[in-house]
Amino acid sequence: MTIQDWLGLTLTSLTILTIIGVAVRWIVRHYLKDVLHELKPNGGSSIKDQVNRLEKEILSLKKEGVQVKETHRRLDEKLSHLTDLFIEYVSRQK
Repeated sequence: MTIQDWLGLTLTSLTILTIIGVAVRWIVRHYLKDVLHELKPNGGSSIKDQVNRLEKEILSLKKEGVQVKETHRRLDEKLSHLTDLFIEYVSRQK
């Protein structure tokens, strides 16, 4: 092989690797953009808002004097529901 052949092979390889790298970077940024959007409050529908509502409700339940077992049961149900919603959201993104 001549020097031109080696240079052509090297440049072709680097071009292919660059294209793959840019594609992976774009995919990761696009996916992370959706996930990060869910972690910021947006007026009610993000996961952050739902967690904030759960926290406020737990604090209000403690102030109202609801029994601890009932509070834990309700919290478990709500967290299970929130987890299911998150799993459903992530699975729809793929």
